[in-house]
Amino acid sequence: MNDDQIFKIVDEHSFTSDKCFLCGCILNDENKTEEHVIPKWLQNKYNLWDQLLTVLNGSDLPYRYLTIPCCRECNNIHLKPFEDKICEGHNKGFDSFIKLDKEIIYLWLSKIFFGVMYKNLFLDVNRKEPTKGKIIPPEYLKHFNTHLLFLQGIRGRHKFIDFFPGSIFIFKTQQTKHVEHRWDYMDNHYAMLISMRFGEIGIIAVLQDGNVLSDYSHHLEKHRQIDLHPLQFRELTAKILYKAILFNRSPKFMVVQNNGIVKSFMNPIASYTGEEIFNKWDNFEYTKILSKYLGFELTSTSEEQYFTCLVDENMNPQFMDVNEIPY
Repeated sequence: MNDDQIFKIVDEHSFTSDKCFLCGCILNDENKTEEHVIPKWLQNKYNLWDQLLTVLNGSDLPYRYLTIPCCRECNNIHLKPFEDKICEGHNKGFDSFIKLDKEIIYLWLSKIFFGVMYKNLFLDVNRKEPTKGKIIPPEYLKHFNTHLLFLQGIRGRHKFIDFFPGSIFIFKTQQTKHVEHRWDYMDNHYAMLISMRFGEIGIIAVLQDGNVLSDYSHHLEKHRQIDLHPLQFRELTAKILYKAILFNRSPKFMVVQNNGIVKSFMNPIASYTGEEIFNKWDNFEYTKILSKYLGFELTSTSEEQYFTCLVDENMNPQFMDVNEIPY
C-alpha cells in the first residue's frame, strides 16, 4: 500500500452506498456485504431485532435494518476479530470484560458510533416525501475525517503514539427481568459520546477528548461500589455528556505515515495562558440534559441543588433494586 493511500481513503471517501464504509473501496457483487452496526450476537442476546433505534430526525428504525455497506475483507478479516474478542469478554462476564484491551474497546465503540451515524446517509428525512432527501448529506461525515482515520486501526493501518484519544468509563449494571430491557443505547455527535448498556456492562465513552475526561474518574469511583440501576446509568451518561460539552479545547493531532501505516501524535492540551480547560458547571443547564436522558421533566430550584438518584442525602452511593423499581 502506498504511503498516501490511507489519506486517500479518508479524504476521497464519498460516503455512498457503493463504497465500503471503512476502507472506501468500490463494492460489487463479488465483494459486497452488509455490516451489522450492532453485531448479530448482541442483537440475538438481547432480542434487539425488532427493537427500535431513534435516528437523527426523530424517527425509529428497527435494529435489524441497522446495516451499512462493507466489503468482505473489512467485514470478515478485520471487523470479525474485534467482534469475537468483545463477544468473548461479554460472555465471560463483567470482570472479564473490563480486562479487555482498552484500544479494542475504543475501536469497537468507534465503529458503532460511526456506523449509526453512517446509516442516516441512506434514510429519508421524510418517509412520506422521499424527494425531500436524506437525513444527513455525505458532506456531514467530512467533519468526522479524523475519526475515520482512527478507525483504520481496525485494519491495522493506524496507531496512536504515546496517547489515548478518548475517555472510557465502564460500570457494572443490574439486569432487568425482561431481556429486551437489558439494552440501552445513546449517543451525541457534538461531544462524540456513545453510551451503551448491555447486560451487566455499562460503557460511556467520549471518543475524541484526548483522554482528558479520564481525570474526572475520581468523581465517579463511588458509583462503582454498587451495581447501577438503568436510571442511574442514564444519569451518569448525562453527567459525563455535560462534562464533555464543557470541555473547551479541541485536541490537535499530528500524523506521519510510513509503509502504509499512519501514526498519530497529540499536541499538548493545556493552555499556555493557564485558563481552565472546562467551562463552569451550571446545574440549570445540566438539569435540561438530565431531563432528556431520564425521560421526565426536572427543574433545578437553585445553583446548588439538582435531582440525583445516584446518592442519598448523605452523599453515599444509593442502591436502587431494579426488581423493586422497574425500568
